Amino acid sequence: MKDMCADCTIVHRKPRYPQSQGSVERGNAHIKNMLVIWMRENNSKKWNIWLKFVQFEKNNSHQSGINRSPYKAISDKPNELSSDKQHEPDEVSQLNAALNLSETQETELDVHEFAVCENPCFSNIQCSICAQYIHELCSKGNISDTITCHLCSNKEVIKNERRHASDSMTKQAVGMRHLSERVLTEVDVGANVLVAISPCGSRERRPP
Repeated sequence: MKDMCADCTIVHRKPRYPQSQGSVERGNAHIKNMLVIWMRENNSKKWNIWLKFVQFEKNNSHQSGINRSPYKAISDKPNELSSDKQHEPDEVSQLNAALNLSETQETELDVHEFAVCENPCFSNIQCSICAQYIHELCSKGNISDTITCHLCSNKEVIKNERRHASDSMTKQAVGMRHLSERVLTEVDVGANVLVAISPCGSRERRPP
């Protein structure tokens, strides 16, 4: 093998070394096991085809550290793999109906470009944050309240999701610190300590 591939180096050691992050290595092993299951169930050896499905499942699985899925921490709602027209939201169908109705009717209002879908807008309703013209069906709020478009509203929701995820990670770190303080006793600086090591502590973690 060394003669055939002179640039390659064969290293005999454990897949995880002390300086590596165990969570990353465990995540890699989990992804590998998921790919193996996908390939076995579908009788296929093309693992790259199923990689996007495994990525989708990982990004939508609930994480205890952030107390939500990674996709929801970035966006404001869980991801959905459905592009069928029958699953189209009611707001979108209502908006399309309003646009078709507006095209058949004559109006003397000024025509503006809608900030979200960039379609013609025959309305003078403006978002209170970005001051862009929006359709009434796509706005959030009513006439008496502050009206915002979906883009500005989603930005605020995403910001809150990320803040909650950060707070959950902080709580997890505080819990780990309290556990260490409860289990490990306080010692003087420079003192020698003896830590017991489990006989099976150096064994590799095997997949379930």
